[in-house]
Amino acid sequence: DYGNVETIPESAVYDMEPQFNRLPYQAIECFMANIEPLPSDGGKPRWSKTARDVFDDLVVGKVLIAHVLSRGFDNTLYVALFDTTTEPDTRIDYALVEAGLARRVNIYREQPAKERVG
Repeated sequence: DYGNVETIPESAVYDMEPQFNRLPYQAIECFMANIEPLPSDGGKPRWSKTARDVFDDLVVGKVLIAHVLSRGFDNTLYVALFDTTTEPDTRIDYALVEAGLARRVNIYREQPAKERVG
């Protein structure tokens, strides 16, 4: 899924054929691991509009690499996202923290690269 967006006329929208209703889901719920939004005015962590806009700038229309750090009991994945089209690679959660739009939390253990390879 590349997150493409397209506006089409209503006349170009059709009912889905019934045989496609039986296909398994092809998307997986996931969250960025080890990051959370900054507290809002009410004190609860909440993603600001600026953080959402910067996130969109970092990810929309790009092919990203997701490194799975953990899997929840319901198979939800907790991932680190990487944009490998930049030099050096951009780690999305680090970019949000560096921009002052999020904070790091250490919930999921991250293995050093040497442990992940081989």
